[in-house]
Amino acid sequence: MYMRIKKFHVIIIAAFLFVSCSSDGQKESKSSVGKNIETSETRNPVKVSELTVLNYEMYEQIKHENRGKVVIINFFASWCSPCRAEIPGFIDAYNKNKDNLMIVGLSLDTQQGEATKFISEMGITYPVYLADNKLQRKFNIYTIPTNVIYKPSGKLYNIHLGYLSKESIIELIQATI
Repeated sequence: MYMRIKKFHVIIIAAFLFVSCSSDGQKESKSSVGKNIETSETRNPVKVSELTVLNYEMYEQIKHENRGKVVIINFFASWCSPCRAEIPGFIDAYNKNKDNLMIVGLSLDTQQGEATKFISEMGITYPVYLADNKLQRKFNIYTIPTNVIYKPSGKLYNIHLGYLSKESIIELIQATI
């Protein structure tokens, strides 16, 4: 009986963690297209006013323009704790490897104000957009963070679900070069 109750608690906790970083329960964004943001080179908070909604065609253009570099597409949201934990590693990797790395943040926040506040608070130094709902569905993004990693050739290398440590980010970059 004790094991059955313990299993039940583990299942409940696991379900809660999955839902807490799942974008499935979020409302669709009604944000209009704004301006893309590339923040300063420092970790100082920046003020962000608007973000562009990135659709699939724009996504493909970013990949094409960054051929020759490792490209990491990071699906995140301001309310996701693991997302918040992994972003400093992305900032560090991006600032140190700009010649052979492009990181693009795709926010799943439904309120643009929450996303821009989060970007400023975190001091994100790489390009960040709002993810178009169709793009989110195309990649079946229901768990965040989700990271889509491309080799310098443009070929898909990996889709990683969940938190990436700073060390894992560096290993991914080295493995794809």
